[in-house]
Amino acid sequence: RHQSLRLWGLSSKVLIVDEVHACDDYVHTLLRNLLKFHAAQGGSAILLSATLPVNMRKELIKSFADGLDLMFAGNPGIEYPLITKCSALGFLETPVKRDNHSRTVKIKLINRYEDVWNELKNVLKNGQCACWVRNTVHDAITAYHDAQKHFGEENVTLFHARFTLGDRLEIEAEIQKFFGPESNSGLRKGKLVIATQVVEQSLDLDFDYMISDLVPIDLIVQRAGRLRRHIRRSTGDRVSDKDERGEPVMGVYMPVMDDTPDADWYKKMFPKAAHVYHHHGQLWLTAKWLNEHGKFTMPDDARAMVEWVYGQKAQARIPIIFERTENKAYGNDGAATSMAHFNELNLDTGYLPDGVHWIDDNNAPTRLGELSVLVRFAIKENGKIVPLVRKVQGADWELSQVSVYRRLIAHEDETQRDAIDTVKEEMPDKGKYCLLVILKLDNARWIGKALNVQNHVVTVYYDNKTGLQVSKGENDEFDS
Repeated sequence: RHQSLRLWGLSSKVLIVDEVHACDDYVHTLLRNLLKFHAAQGGSAILLSATLPVNMRKELIKSFADGLDLMFAGNPGIEYPLITKCSALGFLETPVKRDNHSRTVKIKLINRYEDVWNELKNVLKNGQCACWVRNTVHDAITAYHDAQKHFGEENVTLFHARFTLGDRLEIEAEIQKFFGPESNSGLRKGKLVIATQVVEQSLDLDFDYMISDLVPIDLIVQRAGRLRRHIRRSTGDRVSDKDERGEPVMGVYMPVMDDTPDADWYKKMFPKAAHVYHHHGQLWLTAKWLNEHGKFTMPDDARAMVEWVYGQKAQARIPIIFERTENKAYGNDGAATSMAHFNELNLDTGYLPDGVHWIDDNNAPTRLGELSVLVRFAIKENGKIVPLVRKVQGADWELSQVSVYRRLIAHEDETQRDAIDTVKEEMPDKGKYCLLVILKLDNARWIGKALNVQNHVVTVYYDNKTGLQVSKGENDEFDS
């Protein structure tokens, strides 16, 4: 109901969207509609990406052009890097030449879990630092526990999205200190980060060596952006002339490359990540490209890599065994696009009652996917229930919250209803958009109770080293 006010507030601004390639079909469709509205009211926009497929770029340009009432029927250029400009004056594409900025990353394929640890042992033993990017929180926590056995707790950091905001900010600051632009050999030596996708974007980090679970090829490039990002000596200290660490090497943990794979080629190695990355045919294409080339050079190979996996001819290269998986994934993509069209506003009809499906602001779906909920953690201290994290007065409840899938935690513990309602009433926002879980300390970790989406009691575990975990039952197995 406040959409018109929001658009008016945006009208005189420059809309900047970073990592625009990362939009799924639902968000991409809504962004296209927003660009149309924004252009129609005289706004400007800057869209940024290092790995944007040609077709996706063409759709974004066309949407902005529609808002300007321009006809766009051209074919975008394939140069890289490339600046594409759309304005009332028409279209202009300008290749960007960057002398002496070519960079080659060697790819090392790793097919066995134990071989990952052998690789990391060699790197850390030589006084370097490393990062292993995993595709799910569950896999990251598993690797973190194993890494502690190999390298000691003091040398390993776990970083994922299921920490409270307060702890996540602390971990992020620590990672920036040890691996950011100002880090030195004394801080970096022998250190390992186990992370999820949170390390891919927006952080200025520099690891001597990196391993990534197999992901689509654009994300391989994104993750490689955290590999030897700065110029350093062989010891890890910053220099300004030439990097002394040799050729950058990135390990990719993946199934053995097979030109005649079975349908579970990816799922057998990554059973949980198989539900995160649905296009297993695209994953196979990524693996094939990496296997055949053994390295990639940026920016020279960027366009070829992305179009190999996402271009118009990509589907014809995918083995027929993935047809069912790919059809299901494309079906879900199409459904997401249809839902976005259902929820978006129509510029021509405006705010007509029959043309707008009003949804409460709390539930307005700006993105699809599995439903999540904000959970705030509280503890009892001197007989009073207080936020788990107390660092910034007035913001402690926000610092004590974490986003979690609703299937894991959907309802509060009714046995503590009176206490929960009393505490929520004292919150600045009255706890309107969150669930509250009261924790108690047990063997150095916090434990509480909640209900899942089936209204079954689940046990909630939290500590500032591994984050949030939710048990599936009495056997203490964790869901994630």
